[in-house]
This record gives sequence, structure tokens and C-alpha cells, in this order.
Amino acid sequence: MYGTGASDYLERARLLIRSRKKENLFYAALELRNTFQSRVDLYKEVIESFGSDYDSYTRKACKYVQGWRLKDGAKHVRKVHREIHYTDDVVGIKYEIKGNEFLTYYTPITERLISHVDFLNALSHNVRIPDNQDDWFKEKFDKIFKIYKDIYLFCKGDNLLPPIEDPKNTVFEMNIATNHQEFMDFLGDLVKDKAASHPCNAEIFFPETPREWIEESKL
Repeated sequence: MYGTGASDYLERARLLIRSRKKENLFYAALELRNTFQSRVDLYKEVIESFGSDYDSYTRKACKYVQGWRLKDGAKHVRKVHREIHYTDDVVGIKYEIKGNEFLTYYTPITERLISHVDFLNALSHNVRIPDNQDDWFKEKFDKIFKIYKDIYLFCKGDNLLPPIEDPKNTVFEMNIATNHQEFMDFLGDLVKDKAASHPCNAEIFFPETPREWIEESKL
């Protein structure tokens, strides 16, 4: 089965890049582009799903951007996210509900990520390969590996919205949108318990990129 989730595209890109076969370079570029597109689309869908809770933001997010115009779409979601929380850093969000703690991470769309789209687009279309093929392919594979690493780290975030901070930076408001599976299962159980009220404490912090993510991004 040909999976069409971000993780599916990313895994195929990893295998293609690892092969170092010249013909696989172009397929790897397409898979990485699809990975980034899938993740950007997910962020946009999550913003829109909250409706009036994010009214001033969702009106902007619902602006129509054609799917194939990936750079425009990514810039648009980046702008909306930065109005909610102005950062280009990984944000850690720790939730505590009924004595249970869950640690999630929000990973932003950065200008560096958006800049990779031109390179990936160029390799996904008619490409002129110079006479010194070996040098050219080596250069492109070295570049695409760096792009793979950036996109891999971007996809590791499992909190799909940045937190909204108040002007004094003392408390923050958070609608929970996550693909952290254990946390999702826990929230699903809470929803079934309709009679109970379950307060949620949360705190944000700005960690270094987790070392295990960096290790996992190596081919």
C-alpha cells in the first residue's frame, strides 16, 4: 500500500536517499516535498477546525491557497502561527490532567524550511544534468540529506498548535490538538466521562532540540 501520510512520504525519502542511486535523487525530492506539504496541510486543517475559538486567526487561515503552491501555503500558515505565538523555536508543552503528565512538542514552520521548497521543486521537474555527473549528484545528495534532516525534525512535533500567551507571559490558553497517541487515547477516555470536570494544568518551555530526534534523523 502506498501511504500518503507525512511519515509514509518521509520513510520512502529516507530509503531513496540512503541508496545514493542517481535515479533515486529525483524521487527522494518528490517524497520530501510531499512530506512537507502533508505537514503544512495538517497545521492548516487544525487551525480551521477550532472555528470561533481562534476566530481572528481562522479567518486568515481559511484564505484559499492552491495546494500546489506549497511555498505560499507554508508562508500563510507560518504567519498565522506566529500571530498566535511568536517563535521559531521548538516549544515544549507539558500537560497535567488527573495526576497524569504528558509531554508534547510544537515544531514551527521556519523560513529555512520554506526555502527548501525551491530546491525540491527544481529536482521534481525537467532537470539538466551537467557533464560532470558524479560531482553534480554528490552535491545534490549532500544537500537533500540536510533537507531531509530539517523536515524530519519538523515532523517530530506532536502538538499541532502553538500556545497563545497572554501579554504578561504569566499564563497561557491552549486548545489541545495533538497526534501524541497515548495522550489522544487518554483524552478520548475523558470525553466518555461526560459527568466529570477535568481541569488541565499546562506549562510551556523552550528546550533544545531533543538529542534523540537528532540521532534518529541520521541516515
